[in-house]
Amino acid sequence: MLRGIALILAVFASACGGDVVTPTTPTQPQTTTPTFDLSPFVGVWHVTWRLTKVYGETGCVAGTMKSQLGAPSAYSLTITYSTVTITNPSGDYACTFDNFKTDSSGFTTYGGKGIFTCDPWLLAFRCSDGTTHALFSTDQDIEARVSGTEISGTWDGGFHPLTGAADVQIWAEFKGSK
Repeated sequence: MLRGIALILAVFASACGGDVVTPTTPTQPQTTTPTFDLSPFVGVWHVTWRLTKVYGETGCVAGTMKSQLGAPSAYSLTITYSTVTITNPSGDYACTFDNFKTDSSGFTTYGGKGIFTCDPWLLAFRCSDGTTHALFSTDQDIEARVSGTEISGTWDGGFHPLTGAADVQIWAEFKGSK
């Protein structure tokens, strides 16, 4: 139901000085292979998502989201060896994370050095009063634990309406299976 875009900013700094700098030979980055099998994570997970917290002004976007607290919603979470994608119930909105950290029992996108992308990048969000607002995601993260064929975790996201409504931050919990 929500849409996000990622912004990447580059800052270049330089310093002047009289010292001579001797060039060094670049070294190859060290890659590590996990000592555990990632295959238990890979696949399509069918999860029940429940909104647990909504922070934002009392406008229609936050108000409509708050009215959904605790209501179950079916999402899918698709995990490959290189991406995690969460897709809404109608399948017309999905956010993909290109970097996540794993251990032997779960994964997190918190602190990942990659970015997330959502398709489409703007989401038409209909408030309970009938008005529609274009939203884009300002931030998102997913964290999950896997036990056999069961998965559970949390998802949080920040959303910015383009049409005068206030920003909203939401948190959800999910549980499901393959």
